[in-house]
Amino acid sequence: MKHAITSTLLTALLLAPLAALHADDATKPNIPPKGEPTNATEAAAQKAKADALIDERYQALVAKMPPDQQAWERVLQENLGGFYLPHHKREKVAGASNAWDFVQDDPKLPRVLLIGDSVSRGYTQAVRRALAGKANVHRAPANCGPTATGLKKMDVWLGDGKWDVIHFNFGIHDRAALPLAPFQQLPHGSPHDLAFYSHSGELRAYADIPKTGPIPEVQQRELIHGYAACVSYIDAQVGLLMQTLAECGVADNTIVCFWGDHGWHLGEHGHWGKLTNYEDAARAPLIISAPGVPGGKRVTALTEFLDVYPTLCELAGLPISPHVEGKSLVSLMRGEDVTLRKAALTQMSHGRGKNGTMGWSIRTPRYRYIEWRAADFSADKPVFSKHVQATELYDYETDPQERENLARKADHAALVKQHQILFDQLLPHLPARS
Repeated sequence: MKHAITSTLLTALLLAPLAALHADDATKPNIPPKGEPTNATEAAAQKAKADALIDERYQALVAKMPPDQQAWERVLQENLGGFYLPHHKREKVAGASNAWDFVQDDPKLPRVLLIGDSVSRGYTQAVRRALAGKANVHRAPANCGPTATGLKKMDVWLGDGKWDVIHFNFGIHDRAALPLAPFQQLPHGSPHDLAFYSHSGELRAYADIPKTGPIPEVQQRELIHGYAACVSYIDAQVGLLMQTLAECGVADNTIVCFWGDHGWHLGEHGHWGKLTNYEDAARAPLIISAPGVPGGKRVTALTEFLDVYPTLCELAGLPISPHVEGKSLVSLMRGEDVTLRKAALTQMSHGRGKNGTMGWSIRTPRYRYIEWRAADFSADKPVFSKHVQATELYDYETDPQERENLARKADHAALVKQHQILFDQLLPHLPARS
């Protein structure tokens, strides 16, 4: 049986031919389509015009509402703020439903008030659907944000106060209780300028972040809190997706693949962001749900994102092209005790032109071996040197936080050689190291 595939991978596959169709457009003058803005001033003017039109239509819509609905819209206008109110207006004009819909109570049913953050906003409509015919589910006229904000606006949010159930969610993560990275120093003996060349550059581009030195603990907790909130929000959206598939009757014929394209340092080694070859940046989530495959399994085997495509092909009953380098993970999903890969490969480059550098990392069940070489990126095809600038080796059984590079220790020479042999097998196009 062939199954539907729900995955961002399909988006990439479907859009790729479009990119090819328009490849010859690269030689044509870069002229924006008629009506498109050509600079920031024009873009701002067009946005202001569009916003004004939406507001005009929204006000006309509100004017036709019954008095109780008009009163609710006024409360929303006073409380939703500059981010959510424009979204609400656009949705109302488009005739779309949202978390802040006016609720016409059924007097025979209990009244429920949801007060919470953006995560609870995401599940408000799902709760309404689940409790349809059982309760009148309302939502407070804003996201609560910090607890102090929630307490300040409590009178507004409680409205008439005639509630049978009030559900509070002032943020599911306690910022003060979130753990900081336990090891925030650079690994001893590592090539720091190669391994951490960006020095958290993406984060430090923001105005309120120190340009150099460690990130203060208060800011660390704020950043980790935001990251945790993002994960929780996405988790809620995945739940809505799975619920909707079930409600539409297609859950038993749909493959869902969820993954992130990289990991993320949250202060480990003092680094914030991606752009390293270490565990926190190289390891990423990969979750697959498929018909006929029991869920709830956690697989610790080594995998790569190259494996997603052949996995989806096999699950969907499609042929796998011979040139595909990835390996189907279906056997692992079914609980079979198989080894598909001796190692998982990641790589990271930095620098441009003739003076670049490439670092390759191979992750085996216990170790990570990293090799850095000079690279010339000035031509269409990069040229890699046979000279090795630096090597790294980490033992995750004895050193899960990558505190010490073992590559230059004499008692680990044989282990380094063993990993270099595997490295050469995985990267046969590289010149033999000198």
